[in-house]
Amino acid sequence: MSLLVELIADDPSHAALNTRHLQEAVDNAAARTELVLPKGRFYFASAGKACDYWDVRRQQTIAEHVILLHDGVTIIGHGRDTVLCPVGDTDEGLDMFYFNAFLDSGFRRREYLKDCHFRDFAIDSQKTSCRRYTTAGKGFMLNLCQDCTWENIQIYRTDGTGFGMDCTIHCRIANCYAEGCGKGAIDQSDGGSGFGIGYGVSDEESMEITSCEAVRNRKFGFFFENQARFNQAYGAVSHGDFLVRDCLASGNLYNFGGMLSEQVVYENCRGTSPREKDYFFGDRSRDNVIR
Repeated sequence: MSLLVELIADDPSHAALNTRHLQEAVDNAAARTELVLPKGRFYFASAGKACDYWDVRRQQTIAEHVILLHDGVTIIGHGRDTVLCPVGDTDEGLDMFYFNAFLDSGFRRREYLKDCHFRDFAIDSQKTSCRRYTTAGKGFMLNLCQDCTWENIQIYRTDGTGFGMDCTIHCRIANCYAEGCGKGAIDQSDGGSGFGIGYGVSDEESMEITSCEAVRNRKFGFFFENQARFNQAYGAVSHGDFLVRDCLASGNLYNFGGMLSEQVVYENCRGTSPREKDYFFGDRSRDNVIR
C-alpha cells in the first residue's frame, strides 16, 4: 500500500506545516505502508525536544529533531527530485529523522527501531546552524535500530554526521552519498562525518555499507566507533559483520577509519585527496582489515 504525503514545496514559511503533515503520516502509517514524498524542495522546522509519541509524553529527547520515527515506516521519494530541507538555528543541532530511546531514557530502555526503510530522496541542511556543536544535527540520528535499510539517499551540509546510525542489527546502506556534512564541527570534534556507525550494545550488531560515496565532510568519510568511549552502558564485547565495500571517499579529513574501532572490513574502497590521511584508526582501534 502506498500513501502520498501532502507537502508544500519551495516556501520556507510552510516549514512547520510540512513537519506536521509528515509526522502525522509517519505516526499513522500501518505496517508495510509506503509513504511517498512528492517531487520538489520541501522545508521543515524543528518539532523541539519534548514531544507526544503514540499518546505518551516522552522524556525530553537529547536533540531537536524534525521527525520522530517508529517501527515499520517506509519513506520513498523521486530520487534527487525530492529534497527535504530542515531549517533553523538551534542550540545543539537539528536532526531530520530521529530515534534515540536508549539515550532519552537515561540508558534504561533498550528500545529498537525496527523494519524502517528509506529510499530515493535527498536531505539538504544548508539552512540549519547550531550555537554549540554536540554531534547532533544529523540527517539520520538513530540509536538502536534493526532490519533497516537506506538506498539512493543523498545528504548534504548537515551540522553533524550525515548518516549517523548507532548499534545497528542487520542493517544496510547502499548507493548513498554524503557531502559537506559536519559543518557545525571542527577537525578536532567527534562525529561530523559523512557516514558514522556507532556500536556497543549487542553482540548481534552488524552493518553493510556498499557502493556509497563521501565527499568533503568535516571529519571522516566513513567511520566506525565503539560507544564505550563515552559511556559504560555500551558493554558488548563483540559484534557481527561490519563491512564497507566498493565505496569512494574524497576530500575528507580522513577518508576511512574509526575510533576504538575493532574488526571492521574495508573491501575494494578507494580514497583520494584526504585533507590529512586516507585511513586513520585512533583510540585503541585494532584488527581492522583493508583489502
